[in-house]
Amino acid sequence: MAKTKELLGEERLASFLQELAHDVKMPGEPAWSRYDEEADVVYIGFTEDGGATRSDELNDYVILDYRGDQLVGIEILNASLHV
Repeated sequence: MAKTKELLGEERLASFLQELAHDVKMPGEPAWSRYDEEADVVYIGFTEDGGATRSDELNDYVILDYRGDQLVGIEILNASLHV
């Protein structure tokens, strides 16, 4: 997996996260992000270890990963179409 900012562009990712912040309370700046070209999925983590205990679908292409009530990650499906 390649770094998201290198493949999709830092501005595109920042813009997407800014739009998403209207619907989701962000816990701060992402700790890391990765883009899986083969799966066309962006993974954004807010903690180094991830460790989600549950996932909720925000819509057809955004999955929110939580540990308890804390947002620990976001998955963006079909990322090349949405980011």
